[in-house]
Formats: sequence, structure tokens, C-alpha cells
Amino acid sequence: MNKIEVYTYIQEIIKELTDVDNVIMADPNAASPTTAYCSVFISNTVNNIASPIITDTYIAADEKISINYSSLVKNEIVLNFYGKNSLDNANKIYNSSYMENVKSKSYQKDIYIDSIGSIINLTSLQSSNFEERAKISIFVKYKVIANEIINSIEKFELDIKNKMRE
Repeated sequence: MNKIEVYTYIQEIIKELTDVDNVIMADPNAASPTTAYCSVFISNTVNNIASPIITDTYIAADEKISINYSSLVKNEIVLNFYGKNSLDNANKIYNSSYMENVKSKSYQKDIYIDSIGSIINLTSLQSSNFEERAKISIFVKYKVIANEIINSIEKFELDIKNKMRE
């Protein structure tokens, strides 16, 4: 699973559970939308939960071996809500890991909400411009698969000599 697939999954959940139609991937260089929106930041830090499961398959036609490494990883996703009803929208996400429709999506996409952090109210008065803001973190688990193909040794010859007897 890659960042785009994780983003698509989170975007579906946000749109289904909240009033926010505008869900964007966090980008510090992009202009912010004019209406209420949610920015999704997928952390670059991915933590392995356990050692990978390693499976191999022999490819007879190519005389090679395909090795798959399947790891379960945990990643943090930060949701920043901006505009009208930001705190309410963050609250709607807070219990999403227990909701049956979210669990169903999780099983279909093979990604699971592990835990959800607390809601942080970031609303502030910036001169005369009042903007409601809220932040919440979601910790997800998903599978990452890496693959490599290596050459196999089909046969080799080995000569063993005893120098003592010669």
C-alpha cells in the first residue's frame, strides 16, 4: 500500500462521516481552498510492527526465484480541519474506528485504524480574521509488500580432495 492508496481510504471516510466535501492532501506550497476543508498529512515515518513474512516462488521458465516480503506497518495520519464546524467534524472522526461502515471499508482495503489521538482545538483570533480549526491524528496499520527476483543456482560441481592421502 502506498501513500495515495492510504489517502484515498482516509478521504472516503472523511467525506462519509463529516460535512467536509473538500479533502486535500497536505501541501505547504498549494493555495488553501476558500471553503471549509480538511488537509490530510500522511507521516513519512513508518514503523514496522513485526518482522516481515517471507515467501518465495520458483520461476522455472526463467530459472529465478521471486521473493515477497510482507510487513505490517503503523503510520500516523494528521487531519487538519479548517473553516465552519471544524471541531464538530473532528469529533465525528474521533469514534470512527468503532463504526461498522468504517470497519467494512477497512477490511476491503486491508488497512485498519489502530487508534485515534485526541482532538486539538487550533482555533485562534488572528487580528480580525476568526477561523475555526481543529486537528486530530489517526494511527493506521497496513501491509507493505516488497518483491525481489534473484537468480537461482541450478547446479554446481564440487570436488573435494584429501591432501593428506596424496
